[in-house]
Amino acid sequence: MNARANLAENNSAKLKEKHIDIIDDKQQNLSELRQKQRINSDLKIDFESAQLHKGKLLIEAVNVNFGYIDEKPIWENPLNIEIRSGERIRITGNNGTGKTTLIKLITGELVPSKGEVKKTEFSYIYLDQQYSQLNKDSTVFELANEYNFNNLQEHEIKLRLNRLCFPKKHGVIIVRH
Repeated sequence: MNARANLAENNSAKLKEKHIDIIDDKQQNLSELRQKQRINSDLKIDFESAQLHKGKLLIEAVNVNFGYIDEKPIWENPLNIEIRSGERIRITGNNGTGKTTLIKLITGELVPSKGEVKKTEFSYIYLDQQYSQLNKDSTVFELANEYNFNNLQEHEIKLRLNRLCFPKKHGVIIVRH
């Protein structure tokens, strides 16, 4: 009789463990779906009209490099960069090549270990790495159409692009290397 009770207890414990695993798995799936839903939600931002004239020098990085104490610098050759108002910049590169570090340097979040970053006071938008999945050969309008999950009319897409400060020619993406 004791053996049957032990067997029943063991089976019950295994069943309970299996149910806990199933619930954990379903909660993980639900969490991933919620995250995807947030990513796919509309990117809708209204900017106030910029008070800066086009072409004003916003950032000048001269012989900039970065490395934590006792580490070699990230870039083999120091960077020299100028960013002017009205430009849209896309920074590309493999994992670990310093893209995020560069952003942090030019926004003042990090101080370079070598060189100097001069910047004018300005506001900026940073689109995280999830946007790296975009087809870089497409125009901005084509990308907006490709991710038009709500089947918006063409004029609504153009209106939203305009809210994001893209010029009337939605095909322009400035890429500098």
